[in-house]
Amino acid sequence: MPRVCRISDSTVGFITMCLFWLGCTAERGPESIIVVSVDTLRADHLGCYGYQRDTSPFLDELAESSVLFEQTSSSAPWTLPAHASLLTGLYPSTHRAVDAESAITSSVALAAELYRAAGFATGAVVTSFFVSGRYGFDRGFDWFEDFDRTSKATVRQKVLAEEVVDEATRWLESVRSRQFFLFIHFYDPHYDYNPPPIYRDLFDTGYVGERQPYWRYSHYKENPLAADLLAHEISLYDGEIRYVDDQIRRLVETLEGMGLRDSTLLVVTSDHGEELFERGSWGHAHTLYDEQIRVPLIVSGPGVSGPRRVPSQVRHIDLLPTLLEAVGVPIPEPVDGESLWPLLQGGASKRRIDHHDERPAFFETSRFSSNLVGMRDGRWKFIADFSAGQDLLFDLVGDPTETENLARTEARIASGLRTRTMVALERQLPDLWVLRWLTSGGESLVGELHTSGALIAPSSDGQGRTELKGPRTVQFRLEPGEALSFRVVR
Repeated sequence: MPRVCRISDSTVGFITMCLFWLGCTAERGPESIIVVSVDTLRADHLGCYGYQRDTSPFLDELAESSVLFEQTSSSAPWTLPAHASLLTGLYPSTHRAVDAESAITSSVALAAELYRAAGFATGAVVTSFFVSGRYGFDRGFDWFEDFDRTSKATVRQKVLAEEVVDEATRWLESVRSRQFFLFIHFYDPHYDYNPPPIYRDLFDTGYVGERQPYWRYSHYKENPLAADLLAHEISLYDGEIRYVDDQIRRLVETLEGMGLRDSTLLVVTSDHGEELFERGSWGHAHTLYDEQIRVPLIVSGPGVSGPRRVPSQVRHIDLLPTLLEAVGVPIPEPVDGESLWPLLQGGASKRRIDHHDERPAFFETSRFSSNLVGMRDGRWKFIADFSAGQDLLFDLVGDPTETENLARTEARIASGLRTRTMVALERQLPDLWVLRWLTSGGESLVGELHTSGALIAPSSDGQGRTELKGPRTVQFRLEPGEALSFRVVR
């Protein structure tokens, strides 16, 4: 016969008290979210990522109680497409904000739209033309302060981080009793590096000469900076980082003073890095090397199991689904990223990321006459340069500074990664061009097609012939009723 277990009243009371205690001490998730993006911030110029200068004492301190991702890839090496990916979870070819003339397509949802639909107060303070309402970044925000950045005439007139924190504080005071989503964008480390006076000499190199006004990156290929001037410019760049670090500290102290820190998930990242003559030039947007693509990512707050450092590769596009899952807001379809929230809680993500190749990162740029796409997949980094008609392959383990192109000596690996990159890119591109040959007779159509972009996987749907003659040209022969299909990277 089954045994009956009788529980006394006192035992029931004890169990009830235990369950109540466990419920009170269980780690709860966040109520609100703040995303901080520091424009042009290289990961390797922060102390918590190994930098020797004391540029980031507060972020270093924050990282000691947070989850720090060591290998985070941006989707693009410049402000507009990178931030659009950050706030949509989509790659640039899908959200379409790929050049200065293109805004985020109206068919995709931005983070603020999703949070507002879920009842959150939504606010943003941004400091760049390329993150302004001109490109659709204001969609979904109840409050959107861009300091009149919608005018190109104001692009080089910097808004200081102190002003940004002041505006954010005023908005937080107005919504402190509600759930909120706040996006904060600092522009200070972007050239022209000109930190406030007390930060200007913080990392002084002793340079006493004149500074040059910044020219576009291509100028420096033929006119490199003298070593002492370059060292001075880097010291000013580092001074800007230290200034922003102090302002992020002030932001967090403000949250603590309002009683919001313990209920708010805080994310600190960057849109892209900066080339400081690693490739003989200065600036960003024109290459896909790690000094421009690898960015910091530090996440702290309720529900986050830290401190931890995650060596596996993650991507900017993973941030939106992560932050939505953290507060129980449905993740839209389609989205290219995958939620990291289970990983942040101390478990595993939906797909294992023990190995870098579980989560490949794709990136692209067509800025300043460049036309590059690439992928970072654990040990290997592949870049297709359509403008130069060249493939690049780097072993990130043996050659982390990406100096030796192995595309020829490791041709099999390069070919496999090129195929994966092109297949992924074709899926991201929403537009498919089709040229169909219609004739009342039996004539073939023979021709050549040229594009100002780069062709992706042209093919015929019958017995016709297609042959790529370089990245921008395809020769074809179509029989009656056949079609030539292709996509174009802009």
